[in-house]
Amino acid sequence: MLAAQLASTVLTVAVCFFPDAQLLDFAGPLDVLGALDAARTILSPPPSQLLKFTYVGPDRLVTPTAGPRVAMDATYAELVALENATQFDVVLVPGGWGTTPRIVPPDLLRFLQQQAPGAKYVMSVCTGAWLLAQAGLLDGKHATTNKALFDVVTSRSSSHIEWVHHARWVVDGKFWTSSGVTAGLDMTFAWVSQLVGQDVADQIAGVIEHTPLAQDDDVFADFWTHEKQAELAEQVKDLL
Repeated sequence: MLAAQLASTVLTVAVCFFPDAQLLDFAGPLDVLGALDAARTILSPPPSQLLKFTYVGPDRLVTPTAGPRVAMDATYAELVALENATQFDVVLVPGGWGTTPRIVPPDLLRFLQQQAPGAKYVMSVCTGAWLLAQAGLLDGKHATTNKALFDVVTSRSSSHIEWVHHARWVVDGKFWTSSGVTAGLDMTFAWVSQLVGQDVADQIAGVIEHTPLAQDDDVFADFWTHEKQAELAEQVKDLL
């Protein structure tokens, strides 16, 4: 058993934070991903890949949309300034009101631009795709985002992005982008399945009691008509 555990390799994961990041956008995927470590003790053989997380933000403490403040392991400025910058295997980007271009920390975009070329996977949840777009990382790529703000995000992003409206999540090479909030859970399960196998993903789903939706199971693409989106955008225009 020990030899099997030692055979597991570790992927480093940078979790990107910013003020007003949506709580479930990062907490949901992290609960799924963190379960890989627990699976090591109950599955034989254990998962072939394990994850090591680093929380990165503009400051040492970051306040999300709800819940407690989150302590960071490093700031974007610290990592960007390193002469031999740490290269993470996975970059996870949540969404939230803090993705609005006028308030996005510039160091966050620089960090994404620095990390994306060498990362094995770049994942966004909800309007986290807006951050990837602002960093210029989605040009020529297929991607999706929150359906309630789909028109806002897509109209304010590069015309070179192939936005996919009806999709719970989209995969284009190393880039994984999900629809709104809870879609991040479904995308993460799909990613775990690809990484370590469906059996492990099913075990984790059973433990947290979640039934992942399929990639094309996107009822909210129909729910959020252009008219409903326009009404919402007007109501929250001060946040955009």
